[in-house]
Amino acid sequence: MSPMVSLLMQEPENQLLFPNVESELAFGPENLCIAPQEIRKRIDDTLELLDITHLRNLDTATLSFGQKKLVALASIITLSPDIFLLDEPSAGLSADYIKIVKNAITQLSNAGKLVFIADHSDEIFQIADRKIELKNV
Repeated sequence: MSPMVSLLMQEPENQLLFPNVESELAFGPENLCIAPQEIRKRIDDTLELLDITHLRNLDTATLSFGQKKLVALASIITLSPDIFLLDEPSAGLSADYIKIVKNAITQLSNAGKLVFIADHSDEIFQIADRKIELKNV
């Protein structure tokens, strides 16, 4: 965990460690010694940004794959790093969840955050400032 750079893994199950959503989102900021009031604000803002406020008190084990992916993304957003590394943020997500992720990435970028994305989705690349395409030769 770094206050400067955070990684979203492709598989959310490899990233979620806590039994409920709120504990998952609080873990990073707590370990960075962020004040409790600021942690609550970050959690509230992030849940709203990703339209997952209804998941706040749920057990992470009961979530769908897409919900787990959004919670994993939320867990790195609450860290408020300068740089986000997102590995396949749209993989396995419904069209509605992809829209939410695109909106979140756009808002992070507009807030001055640097976002690197590795993805196969052309839809995600629509919001990119720059694109590097790797091809098998």
